[in-house]
Amino acid sequence: MVGLAVSEITISEFRQLIHPDDARQLRNRFRNLSPESPIWEGSFRMIRPDDKKLRIISFYSIAEFDQHHKISFITGVNRDITEQESTITALQESEKRFRALADSSSVLIWMSDVEKHMIYFNKRWLSFTGRLFEEEIGEGWLTAIHPEDREDYRHAYADHFNERIEFLMEFRLRRKDGQYRWMLGHGVPRYLEDNLFVGFIGSCFDIHDRKEAELKLVERNKEKDVLIKEIHHRVKNNLQLISSIIFIRLNKMAHNEVRSFLEETRNKIHSIALLHEHLLQMEGINSIQMHEYMNRLLKNLAVVNGFRERNIELITSIDAVTLDIDVAIHCGLILNELISNSLKHAFRDRSNGQISIMLNRQSDNSTLLVFSDNGVGLPEKIISGAEQAFGMQLLEVSFKQLKADVKIDRISGTRYSIKF
Repeated sequence: MVGLAVSEITISEFRQLIHPDDARQLRNRFRNLSPESPIWEGSFRMIRPDDKKLRIISFYSIAEFDQHHKISFITGVNRDITEQESTITALQESEKRFRALADSSSVLIWMSDVEKHMIYFNKRWLSFTGRLFEEEIGEGWLTAIHPEDREDYRHAYADHFNERIEFLMEFRLRRKDGQYRWMLGHGVPRYLEDNLFVGFIGSCFDIHDRKEAELKLVERNKEKDVLIKEIHHRVKNNLQLISSIIFIRLNKMAHNEVRSFLEETRNKIHSIALLHEHLLQMEGINSIQMHEYMNRLLKNLAVVNGFRERNIELITSIDAVTLDIDVAIHCGLILNELISNSLKHAFRDRSNGQISIMLNRQSDNSTLLVFSDNGVGLPEKIISGAEQAFGMQLLEVSFKQLKADVKIDRISGTRYSIKF
């Protein structure tokens, strides 16, 4: 321990090894020994003569006194604690550096022990809450969390603490002026070098301005949704009013061509009104689920056009495809026109027939709408010739709006493959 052989150790030699400052303190303590206070303990620094290195020695001694109250002898234990002291000093220096860094940070920083109790808050935290350190430690800090957020935060903190996993959570913390500010809390488990868990350390960022902006945006979006739904409601009602007016006029019309035109126009209006009615029942306002909309539309067209009376079978295969509103409107108009044309031309001299409609999403993320019937097929002059009907012109407009790739097959009836 002292770097000398036992035969070389003398009291005078040993005194020479002790640091001068410590030697004076040792002498003062020695002089204070008495039968009533015989314990002599402490530590001192010494320089080993063999390697010239400074060592720290801890000692514990008991003095024995004779009948004249003079020290007769001293027994004790010395222990080299240089390494332990170095570790403690390093930890203390590390602690000082951490606290200096944490206290200079603009972020609120906290630290907890293995019992979940808070043991440290940096100056920024105390400045923000306006509370004393003694008020915050333990679970005192929870009183500054908004009552509506307190239990959620407590449970989230406890659950992640027990699982030893990182957490991230938004909550409101009361500032010293009484205002609750939105904070983003972040906590991670702390471990020593030997992987010993010693608690959590975390930080809180003030995100109040960003959170308030988000909440206002959400509120504005809700108001916008209400407004748009009101618009859809009014459009639907106006379209139904127009449809009713046309229906009243139909009953007074004698000219078959005019009656036919007005009936087709009424069906088109109804297909658009049905879409707006469907939108009112959905949470989203920018897109529509085509499976439900097309089934309702086709069911209505089948009733209006007398499929049952004319013995027309309707076969559908419609996937759960979601499309934008404008696209859905054109799909409704296309189906309305194709069914109308099919009933006019494909089954003119037949007592029965079949119409098939399919809609699905392709592997390239495009949408395929297929309409087919088993009728006689449309004449070329009806589709694209000089006698092209007004309805076919409307189809061309819808195809153009969808930027659709359209293929027409008239070999066995009529088949439209519309890809967009």
